[in-house]
Amino acid sequence: MKQGAVEFIDCTITNQYGESVNLISLVAQIEIFENISEFFLSGGLTMFDGVEIPKNYRMTGQESLTMRFRQDREDAKIVEKVFRVYKIIDLRPSERIKKFQIRFIDPYYFKFQRTIIDKTFRGSYNSMLTKVCENEGGLTTDKFAYLEKTKPENKQLICRKWNINRFIEFIVNESDADYSEGSSEVSKTFGQNCFFYQTLMSDDSTVIPYGAFHFKSFDVMMNNVFEPPVELHFNPQTQAVKGGVEEVLNPNNPGETNSQILKYKIPQKFDTVFGTTSGLYCSRQFTFDLLRGIFETYDYSMADIYKRGSHLSPNAPIRLEQPEKTFIAETSNAIGEEIESEEIGGLEIVSPEQAPESVYHFKYNSTNQFSQESSIIDYTQTTTEDQPVGVEQRSSDMLERNALMALLVYNTVVITIPFRDDIQVGQVLTATLPITEDSDNADNKLDTGQYVVTDMKYLFTLNKAKGQITLKLVKEGFDTDIESYAPDRGS
Repeated sequence: MKQGAVEFIDCTITNQYGESVNLISLVAQIEIFENISEFFLSGGLTMFDGVEIPKNYRMTGQESLTMRFRQDREDAKIVEKVFRVYKIIDLRPSERIKKFQIRFIDPYYFKFQRTIIDKTFRGSYNSMLTKVCENEGGLTTDKFAYLEKTKPENKQLICRKWNINRFIEFIVNESDADYSEGSSEVSKTFGQNCFFYQTLMSDDSTVIPYGAFHFKSFDVMMNNVFEPPVELHFNPQTQAVKGGVEEVLNPNNPGETNSQILKYKIPQKFDTVFGTTSGLYCSRQFTFDLLRGIFETYDYSMADIYKRGSHLSPNAPIRLEQPEKTFIAETSNAIGEEIESEEIGGLEIVSPEQAPESVYHFKYNSTNQFSQESSIIDYTQTTTEDQPVGVEQRSSDMLERNALMALLVYNTVVITIPFRDDIQVGQVLTATLPITEDSDNADNKLDTGQYVVTDMKYLFTLNKAKGQITLKLVKEGFDTDIESYAPDRGS
């Protein structure tokens, strides 16, 4: 079986007049994008057109695009997804055979962007999200693969002329997952760590449709290991080749043809300037309660994160809680005599997570804004769960979300693998990487390990009947303790 083999069954555009045309014979490539930070699937197809389809089929950006395809293996299910065309780019009218790209996105984008909400909501943020998506957006709960439960239950939110996309953005940024009734394996690491996104593939298409939505915390993602687990290797040992064709039962199994990492890159290993200015290492928040007239201060430190919750990588990407010390540069004069350190002075170095004043945030609380009590409630002394509260920043949760978003670009690996239908963003996989791409030694202990998939790009080449997936992978730190790690540097 060929590596990354895919069978495209249908690629049909239907215009607003009900006229349809199958583009399979004209399409060169199709790209589809998935991202935990994007609400909807999107993509583009590149095609060669000698019959002027945009003109003859009166395309105006109001067309639907239906795709049906399957991985080329015996037990593969047919993936079916409908998109909405919204743009044509790179059209060159002067050429005899025109080449251009059609861009598309999930139809719910337009529904959510054009639907305005002017209501008041009470309850948990997840219940608000469910109500709006179903009642206003037509997105029923059966189209969700996962719906995170959030806390507390006494939130109040007034939406004045927000569209649904703006509403979801607020809910995602403010939600704090509640794991009290969930799996015992899930515990809190980062606060306000929820994401809303869509995936093309489904781990159970008999129940959850292709193109399902997810409202999921990063903690749940870090525990989202599929069965069987996805294991990728830079130089896998594949099955024996007979007659030039790899004969394997399932090309997705570990060590077989579609588990091979074709290429990889590490965009950056670290960036301490970015880590400092973004609040990844530490930060401080000042809040002012408008009604109570009280200032409060909250600090975030990466060291606190690694003392709680579960982690893909048990060791932070920096050395934590290092003692304050003086950095002395050893220099010499023109004739090679050492200069006493006191003559040049020293630079006091503080561990990155021990300086929260490096990043300040100023927020306002509205603790008693919606209270029905006759007197102002002091929430530092009393908790009244049945009283609705508005936006609250009474912890380091917002700081922790900022740190999490910074982490998603801090320590990443980008790999390309053959197409397979058992991967989606928000899941955990294992990637074994070598020290260098031209090395047979796949024992890079710092970069090998479990990752969360945060970004995907499917690339299908229809005339070759094959596909590839480019994955952006993230993990919090290192599987190996950096202080005790001693790489083999050779002789």
